Amino acid sequence: MNRFVLVLSVTAILLFSTAWMQTTDTGTVNGTVSLNGAPLPNAVVVLSSSGNSGYTAKATTDASGNFTVSDAPVGSIEAKAYDPQGVFLASGTGVLTKAGDVISLPLSATR
Repeated sequence: MNRFVLVLSVTAILLFSTAWMQTTDTGTVNGTVSLNGAPLPNAVVVLSSSGNSGYTAKATTDASGNFTVSDAPVGSIEAKAYDPQGVFLASGTGVLTKAGDVISLPLSATR
């Protein structure tokens, strides 16, 4: 019985420590997409990070042209906006300096 408890305890410690080590520091990127000064609903925003080359995220703007991505890694962030037909509109950059940071990236285009 004692051996079972010991093995179970060690297994639990290993599982929790592995999960803890895999968490990354993240922040939130908010923004708006506008075209000719008007909010653009249903635009697609693609985020990428130069500090974490494997990170990409997509968000779609709401009726007011707003978007939010809450799992962006700490570091330099680039956002690219595309209209609902997939045509590139605008890009912007920002920096999440620490976990929990919130930044705003307004993306505006004219045609």
